[in-house]
Amino acid sequence: MLPARAPQSLRVIEAFDLIAPDGKIHRFPKLTPLQRAAAWLHSLAEPAILMAVVLGLIYAAGVLGREYGELASDPCKIGFLLWARQFVA
Repeated sequence: MLPARAPQSLRVIEAFDLIAPDGKIHRFPKLTPLQRAAAWLHSLAEPAILMAVVLGLIYAAGVLGREYGELASDPCKIGFLLWARQFVA
């Protein structure tokens, strides 16, 4: 089903007023070019950092999975599990 109206482009808010509960009006001026560049870089850096963390966790899981993969098939290969078995029974 087609939308009734064509989608409009987003409006960029350059300045805004904040009305506090006590009735005071705080006016925030429009950002300087340097502040806009910093906000743009911050918006790019945040997803990049999250992506790096997720990829690092995936890599660490792969390394640990390769090292301890035989544990799933034969848990007796690790001496600690043999030692810990005496406390379970």
